[in-house]
Amino acid sequence: MTELAGTAGDGKAATALKEFGAEAGKAGSAADPGTAADNPAMEKAGKDINAACRTAGAPTTF
Repeated sequence: MTELAGTAGDGKAATALKEFGAEAGKAGSAADPGTAADNPAMEKAGKDINAACRTAGAPTTF
């Protein structure tokens, strides 16, 4: 995800992907990733990337 986000450009989908990647990275490095991923920032990042991708014609579910 981090590699993809780094080459995604700077449109809405790319920005959302970078945000989601950053939150996923934080959760992944936590002692309890499942609990760490259960937070408002991660939820917002998932909603943002789904909305941006849907607008671009590529529906996702994060």
